[in-house]
Amino acid sequence: MTRNESKADIAPRSRHVHLERRPTAHVATDAGGVSELLEPTKIADWLSHHSRDETPQAVNAEATRLLDKVCRVMLRHHMIKERQEDRNSRLLESKYWSDIEEILVRTEWLERIAGKPSKGAPGTFLRMRDPYKLLVDQTSAAKAIWSKVAALPLTG
Repeated sequence: MTRNESKADIAPRSRHVHLERRPTAHVATDAGGVSELLEPTKIADWLSHHSRDETPQAVNAEATRLLDKVCRVMLRHHMIKERQEDRNSRLLESKYWSDIEEILVRTEWLERIAGKPSKGAPGTFLRMRDPYKLLVDQTSAAKAIWSKVAALPLTG
């Protein structure tokens, strides 16, 4: 304020400057640089061009939980005896087990062993090749098995 101006002569200044908000997108270019998109139509075009157009598949969470449980039992006990009246054998009575077993046998992760144990009635045992690897490994073979199990049709 100069000496000749009074406080009344000066218009009050706003502390906040209101700017029009325009959408801005910074995107990486194929050459490794960064490009700035300012127009909403160009932003929408870029998003539609670079987005996946896949519809998510329904995941059979019950079947994947069952495979997880069976793998963890196999880690502790190495085998599960069929037709036994214990908690582990009851896992094999699930509505999804026959489909899961088919996937595992086809990919050679599971084998059936018929034998006579030293005690008890003769029975068939199921043994998984490497349950730990199936649980934690990120190889394409392990991922394919989990994908197949997750894609099993839901049953009511």
